Amino acid sequence: MAPKNKAAKPQQATAPLPADPATISRAVEQVEDDVLQAAPSTKAPQTKQRLAYPVPEYISPATINNTQSLLRFVILGLISAAAIGSRLFAVIRFESVIHEL
Repeated sequence: MAPKNKAAKPQQATAPLPADPATISRAVEQVEDDVLQAAPSTKAPQTKQRLAYPVPEYISPATINNTQSLLRFVILGLISAAAIGSRLFAVIRFESVIHEL
């Protein structure tokens, strides 16, 4: 049997551990800053909304967003009222047929 080559493993370079708490906190802050800079941003990029028609410049974006939300609620409310009304009309109109089955 051939003798095994007992080559030394390459040593990993290790930095000496800092001794005082101030040095440790600075090192932790540096690592946190590096991670935050390397991480992708979670904020959505600010893009200008494309609207169907030009809006006067004196109207704020918050007003536009609030109006859009209000319109959504009103439209959903009207759809719900139409659905409930049509079902109620069918029940009232065909009540005798429903009870005969």
